[in-house]
Amino acid sequence: VLSIVFSAWNFTYLMYFGWVLVSISVFVTFLIVKKTFPQILWIMIPISAIMYSPIQYENFLWGFASVQLFMISATVFLSIYFLNKINSNRFFILPAICCGIISSFSGVTGIGIWFLGFYSILLQVRWKKSSLIIWAICSISICTIFSFLYSNNSTLEGKFTTDILSISGIKYFILYLSHGIALKFELIRLIVGSIILSSIIGPLIYFVIKRNTNHKFIPWIQLGLAGIFSGGFTLIGRFTDANVQFVSRYSTFTAFDQVASLVIITAITYFIYLKITSKTRKKILKKIYLIIIFCLMILIISAYYFGYTHGQQWKTMNDKFLGCLLNPIFEFKCVHPNNLSNFHNNVYKYAPILYELNLEPFHNKILVPTSIPLLDQKEWKNME
Repeated sequence: VLSIVFSAWNFTYLMYFGWVLVSISVFVTFLIVKKTFPQILWIMIPISAIMYSPIQYENFLWGFASVQLFMISATVFLSIYFLNKINSNRFFILPAICCGIISSFSGVTGIGIWFLGFYSILLQVRWKKSSLIIWAICSISICTIFSFLYSNNSTLEGKFTTDILSISGIKYFILYLSHGIALKFELIRLIVGSIILSSIIGPLIYFVIKRNTNHKFIPWIQLGLAGIFSGGFTLIGRFTDANVQFVSRYSTFTAFDQVASLVIITAITYFIYLKITSKTRKKILKKIYLIIIFCLMILIISAYYFGYTHGQQWKTMNDKFLGCLLNPIFEFKCVHPNNLSNFHNNVYKYAPILYELNLEPFHNKILVPTSIPLLDQKEWKNME
């Protein structure tokens, strides 16, 4: 609504707002690292590289997704941050609830925060009972409303046993966790996904068995579980084949588990390094960790390359589509160059309304008929 009022629904500003939301997520991550493991604050460099990665080009170049998906991401980070502040001040549960509500109704993956919240509340020392009651009431209420709104669209009957719990389903899930950093070669993607999954689930199981926990790990385990939840929701809604090439926009949510895994592995390595007295073992441990970081940087660099090149291709296709829309000869009967995005019937129906309301992409534009490019002789050399 603000975009329509102040910028005639200029999608560019929505994309800029997406960058603001990513920056909020990065800043909140910095605050959590500073509070939990200030000794490894340098880790914000690879974390920022993951969270700003152009492999999310769909979200950066799609105004609607820039708001929706980055809104889910930012509010999940904020909610986890506030949940882990309740121990110092009970009123932090209020902004945690507000962020949870925004996250839940921005997209289905955001609803996972209500399950994750119980983890930190159950392990807090002060105001546990009251916080637990308030969070439980809000969780039940939000999940009930969510189910009531969307139950009519459910198409999950029989899917759990036939597809999701199959070998292909598990393989799909592991591949999902590595999406955004490991893009090529299925074996590498499976290895990276397995490392990420074990680095999150391993400490969680360890603390459950020991019946205590290092509270510094709680927000990172929660963040990792948020990535795992998003993988589960995606698997339920989008499962087709284990070899599927995941779409770019999922990278925003897989960053949860990747960032969490990186911090957990680094923190554990650091603590082991401090406890080891043998210089030889310290050197071996340092070399192993440096190899891991080197491999991670290679993966991030490749993600940047593919994200940038694919983003350029995506932008070029959309520019061609826009050129068609702004040529009144075609009467809005435009087909997107990507056969998977043929929404021309909707475009034909709604584009004239945007034009009449003087909204983008037609704001203050006088559509003057021009020649059809392929009928212009000078364009023949460009025919494919």
